Amino acid sequence: MGHLHPFQNEDQRVTDVQAIQHLQAYFAKEQGAKDLAPDDGLLSSGLLDSLAIVKLLSYLEEEFDVEIDDSDFDPENFETIASIAALISTPSA
Repeated sequence: MGHLHPFQNEDQRVTDVQAIQHLQAYFAKEQGAKDLAPDDGLLSSGLLDSLAIVKLLSYLEEEFDVEIDDSDFDPENFETIASIAALISTPSA
């Protein structure tokens, strides 16, 4: 699995819980998807399509001050809010 390259030090990394809360608010606002559970399928439900992923990536990079590597573009990383939260809160190697 690829790694994120944070523009912040590890002490400022976002936690999974914080990321999940921000992502739930994002999907409620952008997609009208209220009450999404962390393990609800985003790709399998059609909530995330190619355009929505582009918007999401922009949001993640701006909101969480991270850069997502091409190697992180695995559908498993974007299937659920929990998997996205894990992706952006994983310390880089």
